[in-house]
Amino acid sequence: MGFFMHNSVDDAIIISDGVVTPMSFTLAFFLTQYPAYTLPSPYTARWYEQGVEDILTNSTNSYTNTLPWSDGNTYITNVATLQTNWLDYRYPPTLAKIKSAQKGVITDYADTYYNGGVSYGGTVFQSTARPISELDQFGRQGELDPTHYILDEDNNQVSVTFQELLSICNLILGLWFETNKTLDTHKSAIDALGTISAVRAYVYTGGWPVTPFTG
Repeated sequence: MGFFMHNSVDDAIIISDGVVTPMSFTLAFFLTQYPAYTLPSPYTARWYEQGVEDILTNSTNSYTNTLPWSDGNTYITNVATLQTNWLDYRYPPTLAKIKSAQKGVITDYADTYYNGGVSYGGTVFQSTARPISELDQFGRQGELDPTHYILDEDNNQVSVTFQELLSICNLILGLWFETNKTLDTHKSAIDALGTISAVRAYVYTGGWPVTPFTG
């Protein structure tokens, strides 16, 4: 289980969700995230452990609250977001760096579509570079090995003719081209944004080609 600890002597707030290493934040930062947070008077410290105890203390007294503490559970649940925002608070990002990072995320996302497969003759084939390289090799030789095969989505070896290999490779190139166009569109949209919040809020999951790709 997670815990929340606040000591007003040094205004350190430490939170753990029970999975990651406990994170320490300043009270000044924490109030930018949760402005309504406060220690009930006259207490100067709080220790909350989910499902175990919620204790308020000062130099002379302590008070045990009834469980659960709903706000504390919220803080614990959101500790990963707090960590991200804490880094931004300590090291304010520039718009250029955020744009670069977001475009990297979108580029990684595009891999889903580059590798989304193509459908030909009722079979879905892997959309990798291997068939294209083999097509180039056999094209230069002027013939295709009669036992040549390419892999379907389940890694089965499917025998193909030269014309079938050519058609499948054309589908793969078509899928990559459509994916490239969508990726470039999203990157251009990111470049046009003027604020960090807009870049972070940008939705890049639309407009991608349908996979398995059919042309």
